[in-house]
Amino acid sequence: MRCLIVASLILCCSFAQADELQDAYDQYEALYEQGKYQEALPFAEEAVRLTEVEFGNQNELTGQRLNEIGYLLYCLGDYKKSEESLKRSLGVCEKALGPDHPDVATTLNNLAELYIVINSDGDYTEEEALLKRSLDIREKSLGTDHPDVAKSLTSLGKLQIEINYLDKDSEYQKAEELLKRALN
Repeated sequence: MRCLIVASLILCCSFAQADELQDAYDQYEALYEQGKYQEALPFAEEAVRLTEVEFGNQNELTGQRLNEIGYLLYCLGDYKKSEESLKRSLGVCEKALGPDHPDVATTLNNLAELYIVINSDGDYTEEEALLKRSLDIREKSLGTDHPDVAKSLTSLGKLQIEINYLDKDSEYQKAEELLKRALN
């Protein structure tokens, strides 16, 4: 009988915690969609904390939540914390889902966009490699007509514009081709 009571308590706590997690995530998402990033941050942090408690720190959902808070921190200009969260997300997603999963591609894309913003040396080799890997994963797993493929193409196109802006003598042809592909 005691085991049944303990099991019931654990189950009830788990349901209560799941409700709390869903509420925190819903609040974060609503505020994020309204552009209220600073107000969304505590709810995003709570959603990550509760996801880790509920599912563990190496679960795919934890990886997704880490990616979301990493992008939120990027939007808020907290690049150091953003990078930490996105790198952690990448590690979790690769381990939980495999290196060729669309969630890995999303984190790669977000990490590359962060690095483009904080890049100070004008060498975008790493950023381009991350974006190309993201595009490759998305094309293979989602197909070439998927909207997320267009996101990767757009990010690559913007990077080419940035590279060409720094190198005034080069043409914008690569960027133009990528952006045209994104529109099709």
